[in-house]
Amino acid sequence: MNLQRGDVVLCRVPMPSTGLAQFKVRPAVVISANQLNQILDDLMVVPCTSNTNRPLTVTQYLITGDEIASAGIRVESVVRCESIFTLNKS
Repeated sequence: MNLQRGDVVLCRVPMPSTGLAQFKVRPAVVISANQLNQILDDLMVVPCTSNTNRPLTVTQYLITGDEIASAGIRVESVVRCESIFTLNKS
């Protein structure tokens, strides 16, 4: 799997509200360096949510307008940079 920084992937995201015991399928943005993505089995990613009703924090980024299509998602979404996690590529 040849993923690059900035790619959006669908994955099972651990839910902090459940003590990380439950997961939801969500888009996530790859943030790990391309050199690491080529040699490691894991990626560093940050999840996205379509819940845009809450005020953004300084660690969140709203994807809107033309960015929606270029990011490969369907609706306005918030990238939650405070929720970094690793994802196995297999």
